[in-house]
Formats: sequence, C-alpha cells, structure tokens
Amino acid sequence: MGKLKAAAKAISFAINELIKMKCKKIILGCTELPIAIFAFKSFSNIKSSKIFLDPNLILANSAMAKNKSWFMSKNNDKPYVLRVAELIYSKIVNIKRENPEMNNIQAFEVFMTTKEYELIS
Repeated sequence: MGKLKAAAKAISFAINELIKMKCKKIILGCTELPIAIFAFKSFSNIKSSKIFLDPNLILANSAMAKNKSWFMSKNNDKPYVLRVAELIYSKIVNIKRENPEMNNIQAFEVFMTTKEYELIS
C-alpha cells in the first residue's frame, strides 16, 4: 500500500509484455490495477486509450449518463447502475451463446460495437 512507484514499475513491465504479444485489450479487473496504471500513465492517456478497459470507469460513465431517457423510463424499480450492469451482462451472455468459441474478452469487444454500448457510453 502506498508504493505507487514500485507498482508503476511492475505494471509497466507487464503491460509492455502484453503489448509485445499483440494483446488487443487489457481489462483492469482488480481495484488496484487502475491505480497502478494511472501511476504509470496519465489519466487522460488511459481514458483515451483503446487498450485499457476499466470496469469501474465504464460503470461510472454509464451512471453519469443516466439522463438518457430511453434507459431511465425502463425498470425504475432498480438503481441505474444495476440496470446498466444487467444490460451489459445479458448482452455478453447472448453474444457468447451465439458464438460459443469466443472468450469473455472477445465477447466484450463485440459488445463494444453495439448500439447498446454506444447508448450507455
């Protein structure tokens, strides 16, 4: 805890190795990873990057966009963030059902090309 420079050094090596292996997406799936990444690169670079996927940032951006009337009018019995999470989950499950050979990352990449993703982004 509190060793951002050491974390940045460790994570930069891992990121560079993944990029060398032609990794298309890096999911920042642990709460510590975005912090370590931000120590390695600036927030604006991370946010504009097409390679890093921060699930917390995706959900936060979706929550901020809750003024989209098409989504607000549906299922008002649940918090907005929960409705967005359910939408993402159901779309990815359907993509994987239609394409059983896909892994989760590939399914998420397909989801990112959909109309639903555009509406919640």
